[in-house]
Amino acid sequence: MAKSRTGTTKRAALSDVAAEAGVSVMTVSNVINNKEIVRSQTRERVIKAINKLGYVPTQAGRSLRTNKQWAVGFLLIDDNARYFNDPLNAEIIAGLSDRLNRAGFSLVVELGKSHSLQKINGFHRRLVDALVILSSGDAANIAKLEKATANLDVPRVFIQAAPVSKSVSTINLSDYESAMLIADHLAARGVTSALVIDTKLQWHAFSERKRGLKKGFAAISKEIQMSTIKSTSEGYEDTREALELYLDKNPTPDAVVGLNDYMAIAAMQCLQERGLRIPQDIKITGFNSAELINYVTPRLTTVHGSPFDVGAAAAEAAINPEQKIVNHRLPVALVRGDTT
Repeated sequence: MAKSRTGTTKRAALSDVAAEAGVSVMTVSNVINNKEIVRSQTRERVIKAINKLGYVPTQAGRSLRTNKQWAVGFLLIDDNARYFNDPLNAEIIAGLSDRLNRAGFSLVVELGKSHSLQKINGFHRRLVDALVILSSGDAANIAKLEKATANLDVPRVFIQAAPVSKSVSTINLSDYESAMLIADHLAARGVTSALVIDTKLQWHAFSERKRGLKKGFAAISKEIQMSTIKSTSEGYEDTREALELYLDKNPTPDAVVGLNDYMAIAAMQCLQERGLRIPQDIKITGFNSAELINYVTPRLTTVHGSPFDVGAAAAEAAINPEQKIVNHRLPVALVRGDTT
């Protein structure tokens, strides 16, 4: 904080930082706005002065100087009211927030259950420089959402969605490729029948994983049978109920594949209670490599992809819209556990 002429503490201003660093106000502004025209030694001097004085740029002042709001919106559309129970959502937001914070942007979060912006009021009231979107729904609903958000006239980045338009960026994990890894891994262990646990709520990532499993099994052997059941939600009780109903009426498969780790772990506990040994009697895999896999026995075989990095990549695309990224896919890797 700077000292006023009366000796009292006041909030440091841009001019105070400039005086402390021995540079112009414009140079301080260039450093704050990450412009590369400032020499590294000068930049370090300005940053040192900022830290010493505790200078914090005001949002209003920055907006007036740069014609920016210095805010990026995040729109999450999910029919499940427990949005943040899903660690993937939380990790994406963490990655978004971390990258935006380092660039001096704030994050405005809007949650909704509708693909119609008439029922999502937040971004009609708030001005943002870009919009990052993560949405459930089939291709038609995503296309509808893309058309509706075009009216906001800001750069848009869709996360975990099929490319909908050349006018928007899309960032995804390599879900199709991750499912191919699982299919190859299970086939190599003699699996001839696999049960996939899906949900009634449609997600692009789940569709890609099912497509990859089907293609992967078919490419290896026509003898491998793949069946699918749909749980009401990704929740523990719903997953168990769907699996119990299937097992009561059908032969036990060689393997169960949960389309995320939480469903896979719910299935694992259900099967153990039925007296089945894992992996001797039945094999289980998941997706996402959630932190929870470290707390269950046996340790789940899954696929690791970083939703945090997805969020960070989406933030990068949002604050640098001129570098449009269409269908960028982040890498994944098989994580071998003890369930296969």
